[in-house]
Amino acid sequence: MKHFYLLIFTLLFTRAVQAQQNLVPNPSFEDTSFCSMGCMNNFNQVANWFIAVATPDFANASCSNCAPPNFNHQSFIYFQYPHSGSNYAHLAFEVDRRAYANIAYHYREIIGCKLNSDLEIGKRYLVSFYYNAYTFPNYLTCSNDQGILFSTKKHDFTAGDSTFYYGNNPHFAHVSADSINRDTMNWTLFQKYFIADSAYEYLYLGNFYDSIHTLFDSRTIISGNFFDDISVILDTTYQADGMEQQNERTNIYPNPVANDLFISANYGIKKIEIWSSLGFLIKVLEGYGKQACSNKLDDIPPGHYILKINSLDNQFYFKQIIKI
Repeated sequence: MKHFYLLIFTLLFTRAVQAQQNLVPNPSFEDTSFCSMGCMNNFNQVANWFIAVATPDFANASCSNCAPPNFNHQSFIYFQYPHSGSNYAHLAFEVDRRAYANIAYHYREIIGCKLNSDLEIGKRYLVSFYYNAYTFPNYLTCSNDQGILFSTKKHDFTAGDSTFYYGNNPHFAHVSADSINRDTMNWTLFQKYFIADSAYEYLYLGNFYDSIHTLFDSRTIISGNFFDDISVILDTTYQADGMEQQNERTNIYPNPVANDLFISANYGIKKIEIWSSLGFLIKVLEGYGKQACSNKLDDIPPGHYILKINSLDNQFYFKQIIKI
């Protein structure tokens, strides 16, 4: 009997662990494809991650060139011990346009990874990461809007993709920090729930807003944060209500979208409208009577929009899209 209860406990424990599986590979940046023994601008050595834009940094506590207290680089005096393991990431972005002409005003460092499995539409996920700020007198400042953006596409900066290049800020993240984190000593846990509206394959970490849409303590040159233990976990306790279940009948991809937007549904589409976040009707798309259609959005500027779909039986369905 004792062995029977032990077996039941083991099975339940295994299921609980599987239910809490992190979809982010190499979440604390411990695995590296090679060791350059130099961390500055060498994030490309981190396994399962890639550079989405600019020159993010990788800090290795065991690296002889980045030994404590200068994990990040010998020329910097700011540092932090990892939240877990030996490694963490450092992402910076420019604040003041006077730093390096106008380009620096939009400079962002963003990293990405392919999730272990695609997000399921209508499912809720707990998205989290640990981060803290670093400051340097008259040079560095604290800010908000550190967050995560999901996508169905891989945006690899080193492979020539310029999606997030200087000035191409989508001004949208699926989850982001509303308040400024000023703690330079301790790691702060950020977490928010997110209901997937597309079968997202990729995760991007950074700041996706330009400086006008970001809060800063001061208008100095650089803001940035250290990041560790990135996590996306399915919430198995969540049950979608009727409206959300209805929304699952509509599939929008890719999202974010650069040009061609594909819309499919198991109902007849009467009319599709694109509305701005300020409540203005931007465009009416084709697709009357169809269950699937493709539309070009090359005439719409980058930003966050609401898609309003009117079915033939006069039901309304709403989707958020990001134009990049």
